[in-house]
Amino acid sequence: MVLETERLVESRRLLEAHARLMELERWQDEVLLQLQGAKGSSGTGLTSEDEELVQNYFSGVGRLVDALAKELWAVVGSGLSLACQNPTLFVSAVRIVEREEALDQMFLEERRSTSGHNTPMPPGRPRCWRDHFFKV
Repeated sequence: MVLETERLVESRRLLEAHARLMELERWQDEVLLQLQGAKGSSGTGLTSEDEELVQNYFSGVGRLVDALAKELWAVVGSGLSLACQNPTLFVSAVRIVEREEALDQMFLEERRSTSGHNTPMPPGRPRCWRDHFFKV
């Protein structure tokens, strides 16, 4: 799935690539939560070895985030000319930024709630892509 997502990024099918990336991140988060739940019931937290194991297993996810971000900022950086030539690609970039912003807010609000204080923030969050969008 990582290779397929890389191909989608390279071919600038950004919305599809982002959807696949979100699915991979969801799997990563579920594994972390299951490990935390199993460790939490025994009174111990998630060990650094467990976190490292998950990070290594899902190492392709971080590279995909970086590749998608690089492509996204290239699209946004050439926004005016691209909006005239191929507005679909620019609109896709804006939609991805908005999705990421919504996910950042959801994760932050989850941590602010009383039940979310023990839940770690997913790796690489918050991304703050909206701020980066306006800087580009």
